[in-house]
Amino acid sequence: MEKFSNLPLEALLRPEGYDCDCGKHHAARLKKVIIGQGALFQVGSVLRELGVTHPMIVADQNTYRVAGRQVYDLLTGAGVKCELYVFPQAHVEPDEFSVGQVIMNFTPGVDCMLAVGSGTINDICKIVSKAAGTRQVVVGTAPSMDGYASNSSSMISAGVKTTIYSVCPDAIVADVDVLRQAPLKMLQAGLGDMLAKYISVCEWRISNIINGEYYCDEVAALMRRSEAFMPDGRLSRCFNWTKIYCDWLIRTLPRGGYAMCADLPEHPALFGQGFAQALSSLLPLGGAPRVQGILRTLVRVSEEAQLAPGRLARSVSLSGRVTQVGGAKESALFVALVHDTLLWSGDRAFAEEMLPTTCLCMTYLRRATHGFEDVRQDIRQEVRLA
Repeated sequence: MEKFSNLPLEALLRPEGYDCDCGKHHAARLKKVIIGQGALFQVGSVLRELGVTHPMIVADQNTYRVAGRQVYDLLTGAGVKCELYVFPQAHVEPDEFSVGQVIMNFTPGVDCMLAVGSGTINDICKIVSKAAGTRQVVVGTAPSMDGYASNSSSMISAGVKTTIYSVCPDAIVADVDVLRQAPLKMLQAGLGDMLAKYISVCEWRISNIINGEYYCDEVAALMRRSEAFMPDGRLSRCFNWTKIYCDWLIRTLPRGGYAMCADLPEHPALFGQGFAQALSSLLPLGGAPRVQGILRTLVRVSEEAQLAPGRLARSVSLSGRVTQVGGAKESALFVALVHDTLLWSGDRAFAEEMLPTTCLCMTYLRRATHGFEDVRQDIRQEVRLA
């Protein structure tokens, strides 16, 4: 019997599967997994490999914007006949109503459900795929859960959360340029899902001992060895230092605030390159609300000082008096930081709140930097994207 728990993913997906010491033959319907930059451009070739000629793309309002529209344009541009359904509601529940919406828009001749989303969209499409007997492919938009490759759907049936066996996808496509834009709360949810699996393996073993439930050492070992790691020691050190720096900020700033109200002499606070980088480092650690509060204060103080359009305060006294006006560098840093905050938090309301100031900064930058050409190279692309 072959031991498969140490094998790479490509080997695990071999069509013939594996005979196991547990007495079962393990094989997955999953045939293809593509993870990397620009993976969206490979969706068409994946469908061709599977023999798909008429897919139905399903997305919600958010996933259509971040990936669904591009997938649809790529496929139709390549001459693939596609159906498209985007849920009209802002929040989609994995229940009978949502499944019914997809079924009511299902076109005869569709041979593949192409889910563009994460948990909910994928689960709904797997249910429809099983009922219609089609292929199932998912384009992931967030690393928010571990069920992309599962053969079950987490659904709400008659108001009760339950697991329904459906189908395992034939292929998974995950473009890291899309995944990295997922809101932080979805990244946290994905981490929680993975941590829970270690507990579930223990629960499976306990049920085997107490209730005689079937148990496979190889499958359990495969789950235990699915660990996350940093590919480069330097990245790991940088991440650890960022956590330490964030902890230091959180512990130290309240003491500084107390000292200032206890007659510490007043000196200007600066908004410049170092300060903007410090704020950026808080975003991956869940510090978006703090960054948003600081940016709101910067905008308010700049407006109250009646600075020229697109110019922001650079030095501000503790009483709120602007002692130095920023130039193009500060305006560019502000635009880039607003853009980063939107990517990490997904808070469109905050972005819209900042939009008037951002537009003024962009107009000022176009005029002052020869169409952004003089903006610092490391943030030029972010300014253009914003």
